[in-house]
Amino acid sequence: CVCVCVYTYTLTAGFISEEQLAGTRSSSESNRKSPSRLRRTCRAEAGMTMTWLLLLCLILLFGGQRSSACPDLCSCKDGQVDCSGRSLTSTSMPTSFPSGTISLLLHDNLLTTIPNQLLDDLTSLRSISLHGNPWVCDCGILYLRSWISRRPSSLVSHPRVSCSSPPSLRGRMVE
Repeated sequence: CVCVCVYTYTLTAGFISEEQLAGTRSSSESNRKSPSRLRRTCRAEAGMTMTWLLLLCLILLFGGQRSSACPDLCSCKDGQVDCSGRSLTSTSMPTSFPSGTISLLLHDNLLTTIPNQLLDDLTSLRSISLHGNPWVCDCGILYLRSWISRRPSSLVSHPRVSCSSPPSLRGRMVE
């Protein structure tokens, strides 16, 4: 276990002089600590550091888990998440969907792209509707294109998922 302390310590005549790393104390203001007091302080700081590291690990581990809650801008019933016709943009759309989502309706919005990894954990998904959105077929569409290409054709419930821009690609299929 590593002791992380915010002070540097100097051994002087059996006592330890403490100086803040930030340099806010001058050496004349230094406190003196006995080695046993230093060990207690350092253990306490290490314990606190370990607590924060554990908390951070838990947040990173479970923070990305999909919730079972329906996104605010959508309606949900029996595994269907309906976010259609709500003027959603790529920045206003939900950041996650319930893990048990079977059908996801995203059609007739203002979506130009889908955020990377948004759909990856939806393992129960059996249909998705994406038509009626002004998809911009630039580098931002690559995630959606790749995601669609790795799925059965029956998953995308409407065949007209097409580019709106740039003009040279208007009308071209995303997949």
